[in-house]
Formats: sequence, C-alpha cells, structure tokens
Amino acid sequence: MKRYRQVAGFILAGGASSRMGRDKGLLDFGGIPLILHTVRLLQPLVAEVTIVGSPSRYASLGLRAIADTDHTQALDGPDRPGIGPLAGIATALSATHSPWNLIVACDLPYLSAKWLDWLLSGALRDWTGSYTRSLQCFAVLSVLSVAVALAARPPRYGAGFR
Repeated sequence: MKRYRQVAGFILAGGASSRMGRDKGLLDFGGIPLILHTVRLLQPLVAEVTIVGSPSRYASLGLRAIADTDHTQALDGPDRPGIGPLAGIATALSATHSPWNLIVACDLPYLSAKWLDWLLSGALRDWTGSYTRSLQCFAVLSVLSVAVALAARPPRYGAGFR
C-alpha cells in the first residue's frame, strides 16, 4: 500500500452519541477503542491523522484532536449546537494544510485499508483540476465556504435537500 503524502486524514468523532448512549469512538473493537482502530487504519495511508472531536476525550490515547469550530459565529448566525457532521467537515477543512483530505466517521469498524487505498489512488489518478469521479470521501478546499454556509442554517430534519 502506498502512503499519500498530499492527503491529510480526519476522523469525525464530535457527535453526541445520543442514540448509542455513550461515545462511539471509545467502544471496544477487537480489544482497542474504535477510534484507535480507525486511526491505525488511516496512518499508513496519509500524511497525518487528526480527530475532529473533543481533545480532552482522546488525550489519554495520545491522539491528535481538534475541537469542532463554531462556524455559525463567523457567519453572524445564532449558535446552532448539534448540526451534525457538516460542522466537523468544515472544521477539518479549516484546519488542513493539505490539498487533499480524507474525512471518515469514527464508527466505521469494517472500513478497510484496501478500499481506502483504492479510493485514494483512483481519486488522485483521475484528478484533472476540475473533476474527479472518486470524490465520495474527499473534500476539496473550495467547498469549505459551502460547508460553512450549510452548517450555519437551522437543521431541517426530514425535509431533505431542496
């Protein structure tokens, strides 16, 4: 497997885990916390791995973490807690220094290095500057403004995209 030095890895772990009742990232998976499993999966593939979530929650594991940024304040909008993974994506894109960013959720225990390698190699091979067919898990810096704007909107659960 190849290391993609132009790609930064981010793991979204800032959710409230309200349905689970406890932190999903700290659930035991094969004898280790799920978040550590995901970090170890990404580390050989990308330049660096950062968790987007509570730094104090993951400090005991020695993991680099950044807190979700409140992008609604930057847009002069009201505070909207609990706006979901879009806020984490916006935080990752605000913090990155890499041209490519792989952003995954912390609760994907069966995500495989082989599949991520396939995704990364395909996306970077097909990149033409304006389009790539393997963009599923990637976020290009130009979408940051869109993510921030969407994160500032009030949630419309059940309304879908309009």
